[in-house]
Parts: sequence; structure tokens; C-alpha cells
Amino acid sequence: MLLQTPNELSLQKICSWMGYPQQSEIDPQTMQLAQRAAKIVLEYAQPRGIYKKGCLDWSKTKQLFCDEIPLQGTDIVQHLTGCTHTVWIAVTIGVQVDMQMRRLGKDMALVCAVDAAAGALVERLAEQLQQQIKKELNQAEYMTSRYSPGYGDFPLEMQKDVIQYLDASRKIGLTVSGGILIPRKSITAVCGISDHPVQGHLAGCGHCVLRDKCSYRKEGKYCGKD
Repeated sequence: MLLQTPNELSLQKICSWMGYPQQSEIDPQTMQLAQRAAKIVLEYAQPRGIYKKGCLDWSKTKQLFCDEIPLQGTDIVQHLTGCTHTVWIAVTIGVQVDMQMRRLGKDMALVCAVDAAAGALVERLAEQLQQQIKKELNQAEYMTSRYSPGYGDFPLEMQKDVIQYLDASRKIGLTVSGGILIPRKSITAVCGISDHPVQGHLAGCGHCVLRDKCSYRKEGKYCGKD
């Protein structure tokens, strides 16, 4: 499905993706760079998304399955505890933004800013798709936050299974190579669905694959629980 490109992006959010602490005062030069990057990304983005509902099988004692797909790791099991179904999503902003970054060549400052703006956009689009899905649930269904391969001990290698399960290569042009999504600014994730309110479980830092390069940790913060 086509997703709606927003009219603008938060410059503060882009700067945050560039590594500036949230709520910090940004110098005018950096803000101008973020503004240029936002313009490029909004011009060339071709947002598309897809989702599919699945059934969870809790009957096996040593492995959780979703429609015959084995879910690896303990964190994803905790995230989906109390759920009976899942919604798997994939979102991409297309290849044109990647191509523009290559064309910028040696202007590394602008390349980094465009990369940050693209990251901010794909996150916003994933949230947009989540909100659309929530509107389609009936009043007796509740949905967790999304959880992506690479969070906690949920392995990046699951990307291949998710792409195949969603038929994302054919439907939205999203592929995977060595756990890396192509186009690069894309997201896959799973949300749990239950017949009672659920929040899911955010992984701790202890065994997260992003532990050593996480911007949250550099600021003394974390996105889950230690």
C-alpha cells in the first residue's frame, strides 16, 4: 500500500538522528543542513508499506511459532506474552533516497543529514501504518508496540523470514541481504494482538546487538529495561 509522505519533518528530530542530544540547542548551520536534508528526502521518498496478520502457536514448550515461523530469542517471546495473534509490518521509503545520497558524493555532512532525515521519515511512516492498523482492529482487540529483528536477542537473520512471509519483495520492492534491508531506509517489525490490554516488553541493554553503538546509551538513557 502507498503511505502518505508528510509535508514536513521535524528538524529537531533530524538533528537527534544526527547524534545531537534531544532538547539541546542546535546551531543555525546545523539546522540549515537539516532543512536541506529534509527537502531532499521529502522530494525523493516513495513510501510504501505492507502488513499481514498471523496466528501464534503457544502449544510447543520450547519454541514459539507464528504461522509455522519459529520466533528466535527470549525477548520476542516476552514481548508477545498474552497475545494470540500478530501483525507483521514492513515499511520502506524506496530506492531514490539511497540514490540521492550516492550522488551527493563527497559532501559527507549533507549525506549524514540526509541519512538522518530518511531515518526520521521511515520511523514516522511506521508509526503511521501502526495507527492505520489500530483503526482496523475491532473493539475487543489490543495491540502492542512494534518489535523489530535486531532488538534484544531477536536476531537480524529473521529479516529474511519476515520479507518472505510478507511477500515484501514483490509487493513493495523490499529485499534483504545478510540481514540488511534494501532499500536501506526500511523497517520490518511485529506487533502482538490480544483480547486484553497489552504493552509488550522492550528489551534491555544487556544483550542488545546495538549496545555498543546505541545513541540512547551515549546519552545515559535506554529504550527498555536493564
